[in-house]
Amino acid sequence: MIKRTVWVFIAAALFLGCEEPPVVKKEYPQTNPSASLQAQAAVPESEVTVQAPTDQTPPAIVGLTTSNSKKISFNEDAASAMKKVREMMAHGASDNQGGTDSDTGIDQTLVRADGKAFPTPPPEIKAALEEARNDKATTDIINSVLSDLPEENTASGAMPTQNNLALGTNEGDLTVDTNSNRNSGTLGAGVRVPAKNSATSVSNSNRSSPTPSPSPSPTESPVIKGARPRGYLMLYMAHPRAREVVEVQIQNLIDANIENVFVGLLTDGTFGRDLGFVKSALTRLSNAGRAITLATYVSNGSTMRSFNRTPITAGFSRVDPLDFRELIENDSSTRSKYLSLARDAASILAHNSNLNPRNVNIAIPMLEDNLTKSSYLAARGLLKEALSGVAATIVRNPCLGCYSGNDADSAGDPIDEHGTAAFHKVKFGDSFSFDGAQYLYPEEINSGLPYEAALGLIAEAERRGALFVGLWRNNWQGLSNGPMVHPDKRNYIPPTAEESAWDIKLLRAGLD
Repeated sequence: MIKRTVWVFIAAALFLGCEEPPVVKKEYPQTNPSASLQAQAAVPESEVTVQAPTDQTPPAIVGLTTSNSKKISFNEDAASAMKKVREMMAHGASDNQGGTDSDTGIDQTLVRADGKAFPTPPPEIKAALEEARNDKATTDIINSVLSDLPEENTASGAMPTQNNLALGTNEGDLTVDTNSNRNSGTLGAGVRVPAKNSATSVSNSNRSSPTPSPSPSPTESPVIKGARPRGYLMLYMAHPRAREVVEVQIQNLIDANIENVFVGLLTDGTFGRDLGFVKSALTRLSNAGRAITLATYVSNGSTMRSFNRTPITAGFSRVDPLDFRELIENDSSTRSKYLSLARDAASILAHNSNLNPRNVNIAIPMLEDNLTKSSYLAARGLLKEALSGVAATIVRNPCLGCYSGNDADSAGDPIDEHGTAAFHKVKFGDSFSFDGAQYLYPEEINSGLPYEAALGLIAEAERRGALFVGLWRNNWQGLSNGPMVHPDKRNYIPPTAEESAWDIKLLRAGLD
């Protein structure tokens, strides 16, 4: 059982870089664009640490370091990633001898931190790998495999205390933590796969050793103007229990001294409905001289995928996504309810516009949507109606492969990509957040994107002209005890002073 569990999480980690081949999209026309959004069309050239894709050098799997030191890249395509994983399975996982790919010259042997080879993967995991199409689809399939495996303890009656397995030993390697909440599913808002063992400690306990805060202090740096908006995806922003998290993050946005900041929130009631507090927090940012790019997600597609077991009742969380596609197009009651939710989002966007004419509004029909093109256009039409008189750009946040029949056709609207595995698809005018695939702080022992790689990714997003970049970590969203805990009962853990300093450095990545 232990070997099988190990392979489950190795498989999930390997597929962080495996998405379907990107579809070349034409340039996105703006939907009722605001002047400030158009003014940002010129992308400043900034020094980046991540190489853009070229025809000569195939990129490496995100977060994976092989023995010849091919490291982090954010441009992996599905074909090459799948090829590498299968070669690793064939050459490196079945014995201790390993193997070298004849085409790439890369040593494909998978080794643990103690230098030993991984055991042969069980057939259930091999089958899951063959069926999986992307990161979120992979985690859902592997979860179903896990649920069918018998529960089994070690001879001592407990799981091993050392659950952290590393691919290689070089700095920046991807670490798989079987107790990590990154493996926490598509069951809650903005999360991926439910963990068998949920960590309950705060993030500082996951550090291998104390790390000094970055210097000089960002608050002593001059205000940076003209950069693409960076900030936080605060899906939880309207929830009273998350108040402390939001207060810290609003202050971090001010202390980072970047003029263009980003804030994103979910407005369907999953995380409460204290829209008055949301407006006051935005006012505080504006009064500090910040130009705000605000994104509102009208409904919650992530929770909808677990409609038959989620404790969340807000919005359409209890509706089967297959049914919702039909209902949003043809059912008057569903359409009326969606229009009401869209008007709530529009009221927040209107407030943002009133704070400062330079502020930018983004309206997104559904968080990690489970829609087809026709159902997306139906929701989009209602959202556009609700936005009458409010300048906003409508953006689609698809979740390709997450549910049967999902597509990613935005009908020309910009795309909002979530999770590092999807970053290679981000083009000019698209947006990106770490939602569901968090980054790590320096020296932190957990599952996620290494801190230095996150710095490079944000700098690369600036170079590509991203609409916004949003920071996200699972403990901010109250996921320390797993995604099946109702948001009203979660513990939302704010960044510490040290973590805030690292966040501020990320917010200024590539700009100093």
